[in-house]
Amino acid sequence: KHILPKYSITEDNFYDCDGCSTEVAQKRRVALKELSDKWKTKYPKCHDFSQELKKMISDLRFTSSRCFPAFNEVVQKYLDPSMALERTEGVDVVDLDGNSSMDVSGSY
Repeated sequence: KHILPKYSITEDNFYDCDGCSTEVAQKRRVALKELSDKWKTKYPKCHDFSQELKKMISDLRFTSSRCFPAFNEVVQKYLDPSMALERTEGVDVVDLDGNSSMDVSGSY
């Protein structure tokens, strides 16, 4: 029986962990920052609500910490895929920020 140790890729190694060129790594760095900024602009209430919930509910901390195991440190720094829903409208869900999305998962 073999147990794989937990490990984390730091931001210094995150963008070029697959051996890509410095140019590609820089493009990835810029793209992740841009995506992070867009999410923070589009989902500010959801982000704040998620941060507060994670302080109170251990399951949220657990599930968000296992989404991208080796990449988790960097992904969690820039992206929070949490969505706090306010209401449903037919097959759509509307988040706290008023963004409407079709619920294709049907799981929540």
